[in-house]
Amino acid sequence: MGKRELKRFYLCVVDSDNKVFSVEGPMSNDESWNEAVCNAQAAGRSIHCFSVHDQPDRKVIERSYAAQTSFIAKKPGSVIIVDHTLD
Repeated sequence: MGKRELKRFYLCVVDSDNKVFSVEGPMSNDESWNEAVCNAQAAGRSIHCFSVHDQPDRKVIERSYAAQTSFIAKKPGSVIIVDHTLD
């Protein structure tokens, strides 16, 4: 049996309190990001994330989400700290 290729995607991390977001990736595993988001939520932050599978261009995702929400795009890794040792 051959090795299964994991599909890569981007993850949009949204901080609703500060009206900012970042587009992370591309990645094939978002487990560490989801854990970081859950920890931030438990600490009282209004933060969530969602995956984007059908757009291969980070800048297009940033422009689209900013236009939909009026939130400000931040550089990757700036909205939440992730422990990548879980990857």
